[in-house]
Amino acid sequence: DLSQSRITLRPLSGPMFSQITGPPEGILMLPPAKYAIEVSSPGAKSIGTTFEVTTHNLTLDPITLAPGVAQYYGHAAPALNDVAPVNIDEFSADTLRGRWVLVYFWGYWCAPCVNEGLPKLAHFYEQHLQNRDKFEIIAVHENGVAGRITVEELRGDLSDLEKQKWGKPLPFPILLDRTGEIIKTWGISAYPTTAIIRPDGVLIRGDLETLRNKLDRQ
Repeated sequence: DLSQSRITLRPLSGPMFSQITGPPEGILMLPPAKYAIEVSSPGAKSIGTTFEVTTHNLTLDPITLAPGVAQYYGHAAPALNDVAPVNIDEFSADTLRGRWVLVYFWGYWCAPCVNEGLPKLAHFYEQHLQNRDKFEIIAVHENGVAGRITVEELRGDLSDLEKQKWGKPLPFPILLDRTGEIIKTWGISAYPTTAIIRPDGVLIRGDLETLRNKLDRQ
């Protein structure tokens, strides 16, 4: 599905030549030169290649994007069983059933996560306490290299962020991907990445505005 894709094309010796959103079709007429093309899609790693245009027609080999989290949209959300609670005593994925769930994948080293994303989620959470029986927000911290980050280390990082940036603890569950398998299974390759689990357990594309709209309709 390239409906959310971004395709960039540039000569190797100069700035970006073109940026295209959406599934392109047809032929591009380019002056002879060496170029780089890159395709990126939400929830998937960017991938690209270089090529040279001469006086002849050129057909590129297929560029295959890893499906990432988008492969689960419209299907049952992957499991969230192998996670360690960081700011709560215990966590069970069973408690999420029947509610809208915003899943936020992040890292303490991710500036957009700690400066914008998590504070916005915290504000939303506190402003919708009357709807707490209808939704949940969970923030899953990456651990791409198994065992690289421990619960104790992450608690220390959270404490520092609370003092230096947020002023208070985050009000929703923070979970650590214990072995790194959650990140792999979900196909997470960029941070932050956000997805929504419907009350029936189906994963859909969405963000905080999606959750807001769903709750407003209920």
